[in-house]
Formats: sequence, C-alpha cells, structure tokens
Amino acid sequence: MADGIPQRTKRCVACGGQYFLAFFRPINTKVSRPPNTPQSYRDRCIGCEAQRKREEQAAQRYRRKAKATRDRHAVKLKRDRWIEHCDDLEEMYGWSLDEMVKGIKRVLNEGCPYCLEKVDPTERGLGVITLDIFNPQIPPDYLTNVVWCCAMCNSEKHKTSPEVWGARLSMWGRWRQHQRRVDDSPEEYGLFDWRVREEQGRLFP
Repeated sequence: MADGIPQRTKRCVACGGQYFLAFFRPINTKVSRPPNTPQSYRDRCIGCEAQRKREEQAAQRYRRKAKATRDRHAVKLKRDRWIEHCDDLEEMYGWSLDEMVKGIKRVLNEGCPYCLEKVDPTERGLGVITLDIFNPQIPPDYLTNVVWCCAMCNSEKHKTSPEVWGARLSMWGRWRQHQRRVDDSPEEYGLFDWRVREEQGRLFP
C-alpha cells in the first residue's frame, strides 16, 4: 500500500508469482489507448521478461559460435578433401547447428571432457570453448569424432603425440581423485606427509 491506496496485483503466467502491477510493463499508454479504457499490462512480469531476454541472447550467441566454428572447419576439411562443399558437413557428417549448440551448452554445464575442469566464459566469453576433431585421419563424423572442449586442452592436444595425449587423458581422473583425497585427509595424502614417509624410509629401512 502506498499513501493509503491499495496496490493492485497481477499473477505472472511464466513463474506464477503474484506482484504489484508496477512489476509488469504496460501494453498501452495514455496516448495510445481510447478514453475511459483501463490500463492493461503484459502477462509476464518484468523479472521473467528480463530472464527470457537473457536466455534468447545467450541462445543467439551459442548459435553464432556454432556457425562460425562450422564455417571455419568446413574450409579446412574442404581443403583436406573430406568434403566438396561446405554444406556437406551437415548433410554427410551431422554437423547441425542444433547439435553443436547442445555441445557448447554441455561443456558450459559439465566442464571440459578432456581435463574435466569447469569452463568459465567470464573473461574470454565463448572463446574458451573450442571444437576438436579427435582423430583427423578418419571422417569427421559429429557424433563419433568431434569433441567440444576447453581451448587449453585443444591447444595442448595439437602439440602432443596421440600416445602422450592418451596417457595424459588417463591421468586426469586419477589426479582429480587424489585431489579429493588430499582435501578429505591432508595428513594422509598431502605432499608433506609423503615427503616425511620417504625420509623415514631412508632413515629407517
């Protein structure tokens, strides 16, 4: 209630919340609506409208990222004779923008499938997420030979032999498990304790 006047409320069709009319954008203004016509308001509250706008903007960014990535790889794959035309990537190998957008979202939500670390686009935006053709020697099928990953892993992978990269990948899970053990029991698994054990082993064989 403001100045003794009861505030009218309205329920948002998106979230179901009941809010003051001030939290809804008006549909018609005093200038546009006929005389003696009551003011009407949108069905979504301002909060839900803002949230939907952010989601739409994010979806557009993901799609632009997917398209730019596909176009860039198409040029290289055409040069390497995997395709004749850029459109062949989607038609022959399943590089649809919808599937690529899902892959981008998966890395944002679940982290890099190589290093298992979370990806933070705060500073570099979606540039922290890149697409890797896992084995360039076989057809670039999207479902079986394409991986969205963090930019650091993609860069490291291209500098490393397949044998070393495979060995490195097998250790990420082990490293993460060790970190959890150190956090849970630093006295038993911490670096200092291992050094003490090694020293004691040399002194007291």
